This record gives sequence, C-alpha cells and structure tokens, in this order.
Amino acid sequence: MALLATQLVGVWTGAPPTSIREQASRWYIAFSSRYLSEPYELVAGDKVIGTTEAVFELFADKSISSELEGKEITFILYPAVGMDLLFIQKKNWEEFREWGLVEPIYRLRVRLERAIRQDDSEVPLYTKKDKEL
Repeated sequence: MALLATQLVGVWTGAPPTSIREQASRWYIAFSSRYLSEPYELVAGDKVIGTTEAVFELFADKSISSELEGKEITFILYPAVGMDLLFIQKKNWEEFREWGLVEPIYRLRVRLERAIRQDDSEVPLYTKKDKEL
C-alpha cells in the first residue's frame, strides 16, 4: 500500500533550503502535511521513497515519457507551514533534466511507499490501504 499523489512539479527560487541543500534539487511536489509528516512524525531531511507512475503534461493527461514510469524516486522532505514540500533528490532530478523537464509545466504521479528517517529507521506508509490525494 502507499500514498498516491498526482501533483504539479514546482521549482524553488534559488538554492533549496539550507537544511536539505546537499541532497535536494530545486524541484518539488507539495501537499498538506496532514497526509505525511504529521501522521508519520517525519522531519526536514527525512527521505520519502516511491515509484513514478506517470509524468503528465500540465493541462492534459498525456504522458510525457513512458521511460520515466516505474522508476524508483527519492524525495527529501521539507515541512513548511501546513505543507510538505518533497524535493526531488539530485540524482533523480538529473534524469528528468535529460528529458527536458526543466520548466514547471508538468505533473508527477507518484506512489510513495516508505520514509527513511535520518537515523536510518524505515517507516512504511499506509500499510493497510492506499491513500490517494
């Protein structure tokens, strides 16, 4: 089971927040913290790991590349007031970049399956039933 999200990909102006700058690209997805950091007690710098299900054009359900589907993706969590910003890890961002996805004009559908806290403990997400945003 997992947390399923289809979100607009945004870009952070300037470098990512200082506490996650080493690992995170400037590209992120965002949603209410009530679905992830609050119930699972996650903090800035924790990793959230999942699988890309699709990358869509901004205003259409047309997939940009089937080659990006089914790939593991890692996000670096940065909670902000009432929101979780999930920054795409630098190594994952490089593949998006090579597909020309360098403007915030697409949506990403992901299946978020687990979190890894900074002490390396693993936290499975929504183990009984998928939660869809």
